[in-house]
Amino acid sequence: MYNGGSMYIHGGTSVYVSSGVYYFAPAGASTVTARGTGPGVLAFGPGVTTSGASPTHFVDGYAATYGTSAFDLPVGQAGILAPVRVASSASTETRAAYFYTSPSGIGAALSPGINAVSSVEYWHVVGNQPAFVSVSWRNTSDVSSLTGGNLNRLTIVGWDGSSWNEIPSTVDATSFTGGASTLTSGSISSNAAVNLSLYSYFSLGSKNPVCYTLATPSGLTRTWNGSWDGPVPTLSDAVVINAPYSGSLQCNSLVLNADLILSDGEVLDVVYGVTGSGKVVMSGEASLVQRDDSAAAPLIQLTKVTNPMRRLDYVFLSSPVNSMSVYMANLTSPLTTAVNGNFGTYPASAFFSYLTYNAAGNAYVAANATNVPIGKGLSATVASQAPYATSTAPGTWFTEMYPVHIRTTGTTNNGLVPVSVPANGWFFLGNPYPCAISGEKLLDAVGTTMRKTLYYWTHTTPRASWNNSGSNYNNADFATWNYSGGVAACAGCQVPNGKIASMQSVLMRSITPAATTLNLNNCLRELTGNDNFFRHVPSDRYWLNLTGSNGSFCQTLISYSADATLGEDSGYDSLKLGGATTSSLTSLIGTSRYAIQTRPSFEIGDQVPLQVDQPSAETLQISLANHEGVFADGSVVIYLFDSLLGIYHNLSTGGPYTFVQSVTADATRFRIVYQTVLSVPDNELSSKVVSYIKDSALYAQSNESIESIVIFDLTGRKVVEYTNVNAAIFQKPFHHAQGVYVAKIRLSSGVVANRKLMNQ
Repeated sequence: MYNGGSMYIHGGTSVYVSSGVYYFAPAGASTVTARGTGPGVLAFGPGVTTSGASPTHFVDGYAATYGTSAFDLPVGQAGILAPVRVASSASTETRAAYFYTSPSGIGAALSPGINAVSSVEYWHVVGNQPAFVSVSWRNTSDVSSLTGGNLNRLTIVGWDGSSWNEIPSTVDATSFTGGASTLTSGSISSNAAVNLSLYSYFSLGSKNPVCYTLATPSGLTRTWNGSWDGPVPTLSDAVVINAPYSGSLQCNSLVLNADLILSDGEVLDVVYGVTGSGKVVMSGEASLVQRDDSAAAPLIQLTKVTNPMRRLDYVFLSSPVNSMSVYMANLTSPLTTAVNGNFGTYPASAFFSYLTYNAAGNAYVAANATNVPIGKGLSATVASQAPYATSTAPGTWFTEMYPVHIRTTGTTNNGLVPVSVPANGWFFLGNPYPCAISGEKLLDAVGTTMRKTLYYWTHTTPRASWNNSGSNYNNADFATWNYSGGVAACAGCQVPNGKIASMQSVLMRSITPAATTLNLNNCLRELTGNDNFFRHVPSDRYWLNLTGSNGSFCQTLISYSADATLGEDSGYDSLKLGGATTSSLTSLIGTSRYAIQTRPSFEIGDQVPLQVDQPSAETLQISLANHEGVFADGSVVIYLFDSLLGIYHNLSTGGPYTFVQSVTADATRFRIVYQTVLSVPDNELSSKVVSYIKDSALYAQSNESIESIVIFDLTGRKVVEYTNVNAAIFQKPFHHAQGVYVAKIRLSSGVVANRKLMNQ
């Protein structure tokens, strides 16, 4: 049957296609059925197929199948083709229609385990026999916002008359609509036949983040009196500690009549509450995890050790105890905060100048127990006191570095921690728990309210001067992380792994026009990964390093994922923070600079534009730091193309590319490519030379070896001559009068290039 016109099927009637193919003609034709009670139906018999359904022609209303084989009902509405696949257990009618409207009109209640339901669409599926159900999505479905950018949280939901419930289902690796399932399009199928007598309304939903299992109590109690009175406890057993205990432990509930001591890497994993007069004594990289959000939390004593710090360096902190007053008292006391852990040795705390970020005023303000609630962060600055020298000479504050030990004692946080998030502004998000929390789960939880990027402060660059002011700190010292991975802040520095350690806070950016609340809970807590103090990870990725002769370092990450687009994707593309005082390398989306950029699935013809920013003149190098996935075995070569010199440099095997740059910011010279144009016309060689004078130095670079350079002033007088250069890059001091000069540069091929230079 070929429908090339307009067909309308009235309520209570049907058109039955018994065999063959039903063809949907292109634009201009339509197939519409009544949608009310007793709707019209376009029915397809067993063995019938359809062809040509598109966003311009589909069944706008109800379609039905009578077979037991999987059948794609080509339904839609409002210019949207949204097919649903059904496979009934019997050859009786199963019909369906698509509604491009919020399912809240059906009902709003959510069952436990469901975080959200689509606000834009649902399907009505009617049958008297169980059937497998698969639903599709597309750009208009906004699955990315629904799931927080994590397809692992996507599920089919069904309305049972009182609430939306999870229909156990799995995202199809290959969508029944064609192509791989991604955040922008795909399909998901029920794991079993669905009872259509109970469920007839279906939509897409988001599951709550996966939390730890709440093990059922065994009814057994294990007691420690210096040794166990029976087998080692499991997560089902209650435990009583009557004598000091050291080491990892798991249990269902815990009574502490003595202290429990955890060293670095050890874990206390408790399903429910902790009571008693004892406390959990924790080193900085130990972990305490409670699974039940409402369980009683224990008294802890946590000693955190920072990385080595200079005077006036600062660190981002957060309270792991439930009283900010207690935590601030610990931070400001020499008895609990001291360099090298020498508590009580020095006259004051190792820190001073405690600040937090006020988004409304777009400025740092003094932090106190009132304006830094639990779940928020603050910065603390290292004081200038012993054991640091008192000299203000640069050599002293650059080289003296000591770890600061912070000891806090109090009842720890457990379960729900609501965090106020400002409108359109920066803020410190703090880890409130005595264990690491998952950055991936955190980014899932924020939905569309924030940029899905974590910025970790690393205090790696020495201050520009002795004065304690914001301009003396370098924003290049922020390490960056999103779903695609992390980039380090310095050569040899730790690359963030997406975990936020205990007592640590990170910088985040709200993008909503109104203030919101972010609810942290035990689902975020991690049993491991508590040593990073400062989803789906794409496997096709690589890191580029920029290094400079003056000590500059910048790392950028390029990754490829089916979940990404060429535009900005929250959680996959992370902006580079401004304010760096050293040279930086970023990739570009439009004119915006990114520390991390994720592009769609890899194609050999892709090109990635780069930008190099250089606050002061130095010789720079771009190198390949690491590579994974399709780049791992070298079969895909990563080339750096220098359009100024016409050079394709093989970063995969050719080592670093060295260059000089005459401008402060260059967004057009470099790009990454994966295939080359090998020939450069000979008559273009003379233009492939760059030369300039900057910061009392003469620079020159060519795509072939430079033989000699002669500098003339505008009178034609020879100022200086350099012979036997024999290198592609040249740099020498240039201490001559300000003015205009001409460089005559002879290349090894005999080509001579003349360049006009300005010495300012």
